[in-house]
Amino acid sequence: MCDFDQKAKEAVDMFSQGYSCAQSVFAVFSNEVGIQRDIALKLAAPFLGGMGRTGETCGAVCGALMVFGYFYGNTQPSPGEKAKLAALTTDFLDEFTEKFGSVKCRELLGYDVSKPDEYKIIMDKKLILHKCPHFLKGVIDILAGMK
Repeated sequence: MCDFDQKAKEAVDMFSQGYSCAQSVFAVFSNEVGIQRDIALKLAAPFLGGMGRTGETCGAVCGALMVFGYFYGNTQPSPGEKAKLAALTTDFLDEFTEKFGSVKCRELLGYDVSKPDEYKIIMDKKLILHKCPHFLKGVIDILAGMK
């Protein structure tokens, strides 16, 4: 079993070094998932800024769902396993939404990263630096509660 508090600290540290939310969450679980950290970083890279800076699903959520998929995903086609995973995933997303109000990056930050004028506001106000570490910790806390 892993130390989720330590994972949260590592994820925030990675984020402060410049990695995206998705990369920070997924990479700290690379040992548990059984892949090299550099592979985890590459796999999670497209999920930054709400999936390619579209402002959609939060990168921390995406990274956590990748970890979640490893722990609970199916390897064979199975309607029952898919239904079970869908229910667990919905529970995860509901808990995140209850805690933070949304799973959408643009709603969490209050501005849309996909719009240049709003992205400038995000950067000027340092919203990513102030808000995203809470989302990183939050998704890892939720993962810890589901283990």
